[in-house]
Amino acid sequence: MRCELALSIVLLAGGCALPDRAFVTAVDKSWQAIGPEYQQYVEADPDLDEATKSERIGTAAGFTALIERAKKAGAQ
Repeated sequence: MRCELALSIVLLAGGCALPDRAFVTAVDKSWQAIGPEYQQYVEADPDLDEATKSERIGTAAGFTALIERAKKAGAQ
């Protein structure tokens, strides 16, 4: 879950402050645009073994979950 860890660090870089709502919205919209295509690419790539595909799909799911948590935190 390297991607989730990297985004967590970015989102928490300001200390205990909540992430900027505009930033979270931009990340969310970007991921909505590229996430599904990325998953299709991973699933269809014949050069990736099943373990690698599973790891990448899991990382993408973790990234989606992290964005959702950031959106909820910003709504409070």
